[in-house]
Amino acid sequence: MMAVLAASACGTDEGVRPKTPPQHDAGGSGATGGSGGGSGGVGGSGGAGPGTGTGGTMPPIGPGTGPVDAGLPPSDGACAAVTQEAETTRQPADIIWALDNSGSMTTEAQAVQDNMNIFAQQIIATGIDVHVVILSAPQTIIFGIPIGNGVCVSAPLGSGQCPADSLAPRYLHLPVAVGSWDALNLLTSHYGEYKSMLRPNASKTFVVVTDDEATAAPNNSAAAFTAAVTALDPVMFAKWTFSGVYCSMPCLNCSAVGNVYEQLKKQTGGVSGDMCTTDFAPVFKALAQAVITGTKLSCDWAIPPPPLGQTFDPKLVNVIYTPDGATPRDLFNVPSAADCGPQGGWFYDDNAMPTKVIACPVTCGEIQGDLKAKIAVAFGCKTKVIVK
Repeated sequence: MMAVLAASACGTDEGVRPKTPPQHDAGGSGATGGSGGGSGGVGGSGGAGPGTGTGGTMPPIGPGTGPVDAGLPPSDGACAAVTQEAETTRQPADIIWALDNSGSMTTEAQAVQDNMNIFAQQIIATGIDVHVVILSAPQTIIFGIPIGNGVCVSAPLGSGQCPADSLAPRYLHLPVAVGSWDALNLLTSHYGEYKSMLRPNASKTFVVVTDDEATAAPNNSAAAFTAAVTALDPVMFAKWTFSGVYCSMPCLNCSAVGNVYEQLKKQTGGVSGDMCTTDFAPVFKALAQAVITGTKLSCDWAIPPPPLGQTFDPKLVNVIYTPDGATPRDLFNVPSAADCGPQGGWFYDDNAMPTKVIACPVTCGEIQGDLKAKIAVAFGCKTKVIVK
């Protein structure tokens, strides 16, 4: 999808249309013995006499449209657009890992450590801004020898300075010992310690690596974990995916089959790797590809500087959406994300000091399904708003 940002210098006619269309006078009557009839106003009727007027049209209705406070920028050149193409980016990706540190996970812990940079770099190479959080015991090194089943991630994702391998802003290692059965519990109970790494507009993926089953209460079922994640932040986790490396069948490497993890994977459309395998590189590549595939186009656009000689006024901004091969249509403003409804629309990132326009979820979904669509942000004409 191409996003085009348009800066407009407005003339004296702002094209303003009131919230409730005014009742226009009927057209004039023809003179005695005459033949002419008056023409109707917008939404009005034709005058008396042999001729009739033409009625007006109501504003368009559709995602991001509805009763409005101002009309489209007039087509008579009163608002002369100056356009510039904006970079269209994918939405960011946040991935939260929980790594089983139990005694049976020695080989697997080393595999995670060896492949974490491959995983992250595969995603970064596509232009996706990735944040990685790992819940795992730290790796302890004594006389140069790693002790225990913790991990330490090397550069470029991590610092490689064990045990303090976190590297802002992209990577956070929470030194939490994850047991055989409690990975799902720790993902929710430690949310307060990693939530600053998550971004509202980013895709969310949970990943668990374990050779056992999630039997520890309270999150010992797919339904319980789903409810717990929603309770953390319904907006942040409006949509998320669960993936993992766990046991899909009994084998020598497994303590138990991960039925709960399999249910979560199927429920959210994630991917899984089998703990019975001894080659983890393809598994991590598949996990990275799933993140890439699940990351959509971003639905926010930076506000460009106004044309030379103009000043930015947030009340004089409009957003126009052009579907592939279709006629442009205007998207209407709502005060905030909380005001987004079935009609969609857009809002500012910060009403006091806006730097971006952000599409409401309904509108975002439509735009993300149209890779050849265009978005124009026009400056200088009164903002069209949805009237409740």
